[in-house]
Amino acid sequence: MYITGACLIAAAIAFLINRQVRLAGFLLCLFLLLIVLTVHLPAVLHAPDADARRFPLTNLIKDTGLAAAALLVAGRQS
Repeated sequence: MYITGACLIAAAIAFLINRQVRLAGFLLCLFLLLIVLTVHLPAVLHAPDADARRFPLTNLIKDTGLAAAALLVAGRQS
């Protein structure tokens, strides 16, 4: 449980101090996509009705956007 928070903090520190930014961006993107596929997508697919689907779908879209932003940061580093 604490390992995920430590990984997120490590990625943020890598971005801030401009060290290993490409690796941190790719790993953050991978982490977020795994969360989307293993947590949010099953919650959206197994929601009983549209009202119950709203919050997991919001989180799915948010984490997909954050993964895309991490990939963008990783791609801009040379």
